[in-house]
Amino acid sequence: MEMMIAGFIILLLFMLKDPHTVRVQWNSVATFVGFMVFLTFIRIAIMSFNYYHGGGVGMYFPTQVWTFALVPWEDAFFVLPLVFLQKFKLTSKWFIWYPAMIGMSIWFGMGHGYQGTSAIFITALYPYFASYRYGRKFGFGTVMCCHVIYDFMTYYVGKFGWFLF
Repeated sequence: MEMMIAGFIILLLFMLKDPHTVRVQWNSVATFVGFMVFLTFIRIAIMSFNYYHGGGVGMYFPTQVWTFALVPWEDAFFVLPLVFLQKFKLTSKWFIWYPAMIGMSIWFGMGHGYQGTSAIFITALYPYFASYRYGRKFGFGTVMCCHVIYDFMTYYVGKFGWFLF
């Protein structure tokens, strides 16, 4: 619970003190939605093919829909502290920033262990390669919105995608 509160405090501080960092570029979110629609059709086709050829009936997601409101916390807790360190030059990249990014990425990946071993390795790439890099370019609010959309669409395709074709 303390981590959740810390993440939201970090996000609130950035919103108050440096709103440009957590800006939302809605045209970029719209582009991402278009990409997700395309990806969703591919996912549904693969799941339907699998279902009709003797595969499973969907994926297990131990979550409730309301938990998607907490998704921005992941970006706030695991990435924004690193942005703070770099933005205000409070650290050397080689001695603190890179080890901190690697540690946060591993921690983030381990938090997705309930999705399987491969998910740990795949999601460990998210903090730097998606959230940090795209957040610096488009704003972390944009990344948070896209992260919610991605998780939401993944959840529903995993739960009901096999049924749609």
